[in-house]
Amino acid sequence: ANYLVEQITKTPNIFIHGNTEVIAVDGENELTSLTLKNTKTGEEKTVNAKALFIYIGAKPSTSWLPEQLLTDEKGFIYTGRELEMEKNYHKYWKLERPPYPSEASIPGVFASGDVRFGALAGISSAVGEGALAIRFIRKYLQEM
Repeated sequence: ANYLVEQITKTPNIFIHGNTEVIAVDGENELTSLTLKNTKTGEEKTVNAKALFIYIGAKPSTSWLPEQLLTDEKGFIYTGRELEMEKNYHKYWKLERPPYPSEASIPGVFASGDVRFGALAGISSAVGEGALAIRFIRKYLQEM
């Protein structure tokens, strides 16, 4: 969506770092900084940050996740009801309660947005799912 790119480039508190990888995050109870590496020059720098949004695109980059986190053949993470219908569900899910709507096959791990199997694509859906995931994360933490 070109209009989003235009809005981002005109927003004074958004900085675009092309050819850059996030190689480290830092903070005690919350994110405070990121270490960035320029992939062309190798230069590294640390910048202050209070939030990090990761957009992985239309193809989920979930190959780095442990095999206990069940995904479909394309790498989309099964959660909630879809997870319960997966054939290996009981192999990994050991709690008596069913998974929460955005909870993955590892209790306490939640997925939202385009990386989740069956999710509606788009930023607004991802934001809504993220907000819902926070609700269930709180519920999960209260169980501990």
